[in-house]
Amino acid sequence: MDLMLKKTAKKIVSRFFAESWREWRIFKLYWQLKVYFAPANPNTEYYWDAKLSKFDTFWRNENYRHILNLFPENREFSLLDIGCALGDGCELIQGQFPKAKITGVDISKTGIQKCLQKNQNISYFVLDVLKDDLPGKYDFISVIETLEHFDNPFFILDTSLPHAKKSVIVSVPYSPGYTGRIVRGEHRYAFNEKTFTAPKYNFRIVKITGFVQSTKDKCIIFEFFPPL
Repeated sequence: MDLMLKKTAKKIVSRFFAESWREWRIFKLYWQLKVYFAPANPNTEYYWDAKLSKFDTFWRNENYRHILNLFPENREFSLLDIGCALGDGCELIQGQFPKAKITGVDISKTGIQKCLQKNQNISYFVLDVLKDDLPGKYDFISVIETLEHFDNPFFILDTSLPHAKKSVIVSVPYSPGYTGRIVRGEHRYAFNEKTFTAPKYNFRIVKITGFVQSTKDKCIIFEFFPPL
């Protein structure tokens, strides 16, 4: 009787794992096909001009508060913020670190125009990181809630690292169960602890935040260090 029960339990467990594996393969194939046949990336200059035109002078800076402790206090440093939108994060950092020399870039002309209208102490200019070279070197480069909008975020990171003297700081929505290509509106890539690997990248995970109200997500923050 015990032997029969063991055989029956073994069959049930085997069938369960077989069905679970089959369901996972179907799910994975579904996402692969969805990504392959997805429409073109909507994150164009036109898209962001239209989105940022809906805001007056402020959008959000909540995510930038989680990276303030990565900068040196009472010292001069230079920072390039990629995807600065309306410059809210740049202004927050400048307020906390008045000796810092901050530059913000964005693909949106509308966003940059609004940045320049409200703050003359920060340098802003239009730049498409997929096409244009980054100018010069900076102590820090920040890419805050921006990398997830690219189909190939690794290209953006690889482009940025040679221009950072100390580090590239990245904050992206946290996806604990999956990392890879996605099609979720303007979001094109999902990130978690397994997204980046050593030794290709010299990095650390700074933190996983709690729920961020302005982005409706938890975020994972990475700090990448340029090659020696």
